[in-house]
Amino acid sequence: MKVRIKHIDILSSFKIGAVLSALLFLVGGVPVFLIQALALGVGSFASSSSGSSPEFDAGLVAGLGLVGVCLGLGVFAGVYALAGGISAAIGAFVYNLTSGWIGGVEVDLETIGDVAVTTKAKTRPQPQRTDEDNDEIEAFEL
Repeated sequence: MKVRIKHIDILSSFKIGAVLSALLFLVGGVPVFLIQALALGVGSFASSSSGSSPEFDAGLVAGLGLVGVCLGLGVFAGVYALAGGISAAIGAFVYNLTSGWIGGVEVDLETIGDVAVTTKAKTRPQPQRTDEDNDEIEAFEL
């Protein structure tokens, strides 16, 4: 069975692009941020043992650095999500524009087993009858 994709919803593309970009950043960004946090903590504790400055509080610097790393992780995940969503929405818009000119992407689909593709006709919802409706009908049937 051959079908053609004629239109891609821009908002749904934005959502999918945002979630995928944020997840990809978290998979690749979390290890980098953890290594950075470890290096920051080890570096600040090592410099405190040398006694270079009595006013230098290594624990405070390491704590603030770890907070900064965690905030940076959240901010960058949000920025990546926004950028991924915007680029997916732009891609969907461009696809919709060009598919109107030259046609959409054709895809071959195969029916496997008892699965069948059906289209659903739009119908108006029918009002449901209540017991009161039946009483009124019976009253008129005398």
